[in-house]
Amino acid sequence: MVLALVATPVQARLAVGYAGTPCTHWNDIRSSSAVVDVVREDGMVQWVSGYLTAVNAIRIAARQRPYPLPSYSALKELVHARCHATPARTFQQVADLLHLDLRGAEPQTGSGE
Repeated sequence: MVLALVATPVQARLAVGYAGTPCTHWNDIRSSSAVVDVVREDGMVQWVSGYLTAVNAIRIAARQRPYPLPSYSALKELVHARCHATPARTFQQVADLLHLDLRGAEPQTGSGE
């Protein structure tokens, strides 16, 4: 049986929309206690988590070892540190940098992985 997940246009727009979101937006919502901003913050962290999960899936398909992903709370702090340090970056750039950080932290096997 084949299962398919179909995103609605609104879900697709939000998922893609976070890629171009500037870190200044993240910094603004992090300083807010409004419930709507807490929900946005969660969605943004989940977007980065999904991006890193997809990168791992590509690594598995290429017969490379996936790297361990940080916990939700650790990922939120990593995103915050990157966005706080460089607010001009986009969420896509932050996700790419986190991917490189995680890839660089994996043990080197010398087998070309």
